[in-house]
Amino acid sequence: MQSRIRLDRVIDLADRAVILLLYVSAFVRFRPAWLINPWYIFIMVEMTLMVGFTVFRRWGPITTRVYPVALGFFGTVFLLVITPTGLRPDRAEIGGMVMAIGSVLSVIGALALNRRFGIVPANRGVQDKGPYAIIRHPVYTGYVITYSAFLFTNPTLWNFAAYVGFFTLLLLRAVEEEKFLSEDPAYVSYRQRVKYRVIPGLF
Repeated sequence: MQSRIRLDRVIDLADRAVILLLYVSAFVRFRPAWLINPWYIFIMVEMTLMVGFTVFRRWGPITTRVYPVALGFFGTVFLLVITPTGLRPDRAEIGGMVMAIGSVLSVIGALALNRRFGIVPANRGVQDKGPYAIIRHPVYTGYVITYSAFLFTNPTLWNFAAYVGFFTLLLLRAVEEEKFLSEDPAYVSYRQRVKYRVIPGLF
């Protein structure tokens, strides 16, 4: 039991440290790009809130299985290695507006979770209010919208590869999170009420 508790704590601390370090890297890369495309500020506000909620979140039971832990870490890495290069000026306005919509949705979802947010599957309490009454992972839905628009605006091979990796791991991560959360009868009941995980009508 003691070794399990220590492993839980190590994973929890690593979760916080990894996302903080990757955020600093993303901030450095995006900051000069704001002058070129001010819409990027929405992505940085979104990332800032996610990091804040992760670093200062409350404790809760967390998975120690290698596969879901790896999905959480690597999925976040793919998200934060996108690069604001290859901007298509003719797509900047429409892409920026869609990025803003996705970022706002993710932020609303994160605000509803508050200090429950994390990148490794954990149970810090079931949230079924606000956007969670409509879809089970609204933060992820916002990510899909935001970074699809980012790829549309910055269509480089690097960003395409990062997005494909991120999107694939995101869907796998949602499945693994729900396996862990479904050990809680409250989440099983919630899952029965709210049909879709990330994409209404599809998944």
